[in-house]
Amino acid sequence: MMNYKLKYKIRTVDFYLIILLLLFSVCSHLIAAKIIILPCTNIPLMSSTFTYMFVFPLTDLVRAYSTKLNALKFFVIEMVFIIILIIMSYLLTLSPSPLWALQYDFNRLFYLAFAIYKANFIGILGSMICDILLFSFLFDKILKRVIGIYWNFIFSSIISSIIAMLIYVYITDYIFLYKMYPSYWLKITNYNFVSDIIMIIFYSLICSIIFKCVNYYLGKE
Repeated sequence: MMNYKLKYKIRTVDFYLIILLLLFSVCSHLIAAKIIILPCTNIPLMSSTFTYMFVFPLTDLVRAYSTKLNALKFFVIEMVFIIILIIMSYLLTLSPSPLWALQYDFNRLFYLAFAIYKANFIGILGSMICDILLFSFLFDKILKRVIGIYWNFIFSSIISSIIAMLIYVYITDYIFLYKMYPSYWLKITNYNFVSDIIMIIFYSLICSIIFKCVNYYLGKE
């Protein structure tokens, strides 16, 4: 009976977290093409750097309260979702439209969405698997021996997410930005890498709080 209740609670947590993951993923892809300049600086950044970095610590969170297989399930769900969006955005770019005002802008928008989803699909394939495996290794076998569970989660998530993000950012940004901004793509990517580290640290701290709440809900506290 207890096992059934625990499984039900884990499925409930999974349901809300997968919605959160897909929400951040979709929003990030919608705004990714917008390059912003940080106030009082001349630093260009992709706007999605402030949202998509939540996906890595969130996947680590799933692995922390359940299993590697469950975390990979989240990864597969996001991949399937991205494939669907790639197909939809590609079909929209092929669909003919009347020569009305703003129609060209909509076509351009969906072309950018297609390019972003395609680049992200390639970049996330290796990086997310790397993140899950490295986090599991650190969380279960290395840091567990020397620090408490929540600090263990924070440091394991930060280290694994930064290494995975190093793979993700340079692959994805090259595929997406090189044709658009051949003279600036590396500069933007380098700035993104630094800002992504900051956001990963921030989201890892947020996920550690969620982790504590999840453990309390699951009766592990």
